[in-house]
Amino acid sequence: MVITTHGHPDHFGQVGSFPNAQHFFNNFVYTGNKFTKSEFTGGEIQITPNVKLWQTPGHTPQDVSAIVSNVPVKGTVAIVGDLILSANDLLDSHEWEQSAWNVQIGLKNRNRVVCAANHIVPGHGRPFIVTQQMKNLAQCESVGNPNTGANNIGSVTATVPTGRMKLYPGSSSPLRCFSNSECLQFPGFTNCAHSIRFDTLVCCSTTSCP
Repeated sequence: MVITTHGHPDHFGQVGSFPNAQHFFNNFVYTGNKFTKSEFTGGEIQITPNVKLWQTPGHTPQDVSAIVSNVPVKGTVAIVGDLILSANDLLDSHEWEQSAWNVQIGLKNRNRVVCAANHIVPGHGRPFIVTQQMKNLAQCESVGNPNTGANNIGSVTATVPTGRMKLYPGSSSPLRCFSNSECLQFPGFTNCAHSIRFDTLVCCSTTSCP
């Protein structure tokens, strides 16, 4: 099994070394040249009893994180790609924000991961323990035992785009666009925004679409 956190070359450049593996990339699952569309329910997919994939857009629209539970000694481990660059990044997000696709969505998803994890494997740094200071900054509400380092899951909910797309009449295909001006003629769908599902710009009710 190979999980690609997002579509930047430094994070997927060697996936071809595993041609027979099952690959997970955002909404798609593929083995060899056979692709299957995979639907996230509530922003997540359970792929093994102890591994979930979460949609965690922010650095890019396609970001996913692997949330691995019941890891001996470690508790819950989150593998997040560039949603979080390093431990220091959680204390000062200025550098991360400079290259983020959507800062607001990304910061909410970063908090969600911090509240769920005991350890984090970031995109550009050493794996680290999630400290109480980090959880306080993320405004987590602990429901586990903070003394054991296990099951310290927070209450931050999934943050994925929830806007509605303008569809072609009689079709399930979205109305594509290049700028907001093309969408102004459609009341309620005046934002030319990126759709994660279709990976293109569409006329949307908000500034981000699923």
